[in-house]
Amino acid sequence: SEACKAAVPLRLGLCLLDATPTENNESVNIQWRIPFSRNQKYFTVESSDDSINFREVTTLAALKDTTKVFHQYSTVDLAPGKPFSFYRIKLTDTLENVLYSQIVRVNLYDNLELISLQPSPAKDFIYITIFNNFKDGLLVNYSFIDLLGRTVMKYERVVEKGEHEEKF
Repeated sequence: SEACKAAVPLRLGLCLLDATPTENNESVNIQWRIPFSRNQKYFTVESSDDSINFREVTTLAALKDTTKVFHQYSTVDLAPGKPFSFYRIKLTDTLENVLYSQIVRVNLYDNLELISLQPSPAKDFIYITIFNNFKDGLLVNYSFIDLLGRTVMKYERVVEKGEHEEKF
């Protein structure tokens, strides 16, 4: 893909093709491909909530089939971060050298929309309107941060499907 060409030198070719949430948003399907090389040892799929600090999801041994130019791999993350996760693939070769794929962001809750936030900037109160088209009983976390970056208030609420307006 074009994103892979821009993110990874072509001579290396490690490309995270896709990371998509499953229908119920409880897991993420991850696919990648790489040109065959005898030096490939194993792949580590890594996940992060902030795109900086990664955790290991799983490790897969590299395929040794010499009849194919490219090898395609896939796995599932059964415990993705919510509301979104970042993924990358780490290739470790036989000499223990490491190569990383590009990072891909997966949004698990595409069906939660912020419709409005008024007034902006706010002084004494603020109205927030959200629309939940995902599921009943969705936990929504609000954080209010002032101009100096300080957290003024945190609030969490369980919302049902539909439109909701809150005054803070």
